[in-house]
Amino acid sequence: MSASTVATRAFAVIGAATVLVVGFDAVTYAANGNSLLLGRLNTASSATIVKNTNATGGAALDLRVSNPAAPPLVVNSTVKVPKLYAARAASADKATTVAAASVTRVSVTGSVLAASSATVTATCPTGTVVTGGGHYSKHGEETPLRYSGPTPSVGTATAWAVTVLNENLSLTRDFTAYAMCLRVG
Repeated sequence: MSASTVATRAFAVIGAATVLVVGFDAVTYAANGNSLLLGRLNTASSATIVKNTNATGGAALDLRVSNPAAPPLVVNSTVKVPKLYAARAASADKATTVAAASVTRVSVTGSVLAASSATVTATCPTGTVVTGGGHYSKHGEETPLRYSGPTPSVGTATAWAVTVLNENLSLTRDFTAYAMCLRVG
């Protein structure tokens, strides 16, 4: 093979590699003309738009995480994003939007005498309503549940009542009622 043929092929390979690298880099330009670098902080003087130009449609951005417990997107703002599904799912009515900090769990432990029944009520704090509740007894079958539900049964419930029966003929048994309370207003 002649020296000119080797030089021509080398030049062609280097030229093709350059076009390939520059071509891919041109696709990743951000709004201010700088390359978008994955895994690094990128800044732009205006918004960067990601647009799917495929005629059949589809997502413009696909975010995947290797840890299913990790969020696929993190932002530094608390402002609701218009047209974002999560913002629409919460409803336009702010009264139906629930923040994790607005839910409180209240629990009350009581005793039931041998061979009798007893009721314990977990009452929600002022300004909250009960949204659910339950009970716990480590004595299982000896203290069967007779009632577990909101109280009062008419109007707005503000507590969760639990009634159990103690089938043990000689020992007092403890049990716990709990209420999940949601802040209102």
